[in-house]
Order: sequence, then C-alpha cells, then structure tokens
Amino acid sequence: MSRLRVHRAKELLISGSDTLREIALKVGYKDEFYLSRRFKQYTGASPSSYSRRSFQLVAVLLTPYSSHLLLLGLEPAVTISESSEYVKTNGLEPPQTMMFINTNCLQNR
Repeated sequence: MSRLRVHRAKELLISGSDTLREIALKVGYKDEFYLSRRFKQYTGASPSSYSRRSFQLVAVLLTPYSSHLLLLGLEPAVTISESSEYVKTNGLEPPQTMMFINTNCLQNR
C-alpha cells in the first residue's frame, strides 16, 4: 500500500500544483513529514529533490514498445502506430494522456 501511495505522490509532485502537505493528505498520509520519510525510503530521494528533476517526454515508433514502457511505469506521450491494434485490444481503453497517431491516416492526406 505504501508503494502505491508513494507512486501517486510522485505523479502529484510532477504535476506541481499541490503543496507537500496537500499531497500527503491526498495519498493517505497524516502529514508531509511521514510522506517524506516513506518517499525517501522507496525512491532514495526527498520529495523536494524529486519534484525539481526534469522529466522528458517519450515518443514510441512501434506500438508494442508502448506496452513495454507502461509495464516499466513510463507512459509515452505519443505512440506512432501502423495500425490501431493497441487501441482495439479486447475492451482495454488506451491511457487517457497518451496520443496515438495512425500512420495509415497520414498517408491518405
């Protein structure tokens, strides 16, 4: 449970809109000091140093690599696909923040 809370705290830190106290309460910790201890335990960094990191966006050229990145906890910003195979996967919805570009559509223009 703590690992999930820290993961959510990382997402909220990246968005940068909340204070550490607000983030602690949102993820289920009683205060920012306990969140800081747990955060450092799981990530090896303090929340403030983590939020100062620069994050890069990743574009994926082949659809299967999107799944690989998602399994590693990284969400590509753009996936360029030659088909819509990932989008039509048995009732699974694509991640909401990921943009898919079908190359077949680009060739018809």
